[in-house]
Amino acid sequence: NSYDEDATTVTITFENVKSQRGKIILEDNGNGMTRNEIQEKWMKPGTPNKEEQPYSNRFGRRKIGEKGIARFGLDSICRHVLIDSRVKGESDAYRLRIDWDQYTAADAMFEKIPNKLAAVPKRRKLHGLRIEMSSLRERWDDVRMLALRKDIELLLPPTGKVENFHVTVAAPEFAKFSGRLRPTFLGKAVHIFSSRLERDGTIR
Repeated sequence: NSYDEDATTVTITFENVKSQRGKIILEDNGNGMTRNEIQEKWMKPGTPNKEEQPYSNRFGRRKIGEKGIARFGLDSICRHVLIDSRVKGESDAYRLRIDWDQYTAADAMFEKIPNKLAAVPKRRKLHGLRIEMSSLRERWDDVRMLALRKDIELLLPPTGKVENFHVTVAAPEFAKFSGRLRPTFLGKAVHIFSSRLERDGTIR
């Protein structure tokens, strides 16, 4: 979703996640969501938004997210979510709180559960999304951190310089897994070849 929203930097911070009392914070410098986008797109599953607008506004990126899968994935990571959405040029950010435990009741209906959305002050030039995940459902260890790094590295655009999209992991408890992630997709190739187009049209 950060990629789809024209972010150039994404930072994932892990705080005390070896215990379930820790936090995971994902922050990007993308477009952010307006109040209407939060209500009409983010909070509604399966909207046709990315089918109707398949390319991002600023960089013309082909959008890859769909059907709100990432949003519901938060439920498997944590119980509580705090989201600050910052739209460039606006003086307020939109703060949304979600308690996933409300959705586990036997008679719970997704569209009937209220979620508090409030406006909080911000710097006008600040933009992007900040997602804070707390009350983690599981402790994190080396195995999970390594799996996360591998998954993200495979999703990164193969040529990072062209795409101008960078992801950094900040995890003091897991120093060897911290730092900027590099795309590994091309490194998985079974065969590699290079070619050159000559002036006479010959390809070598």
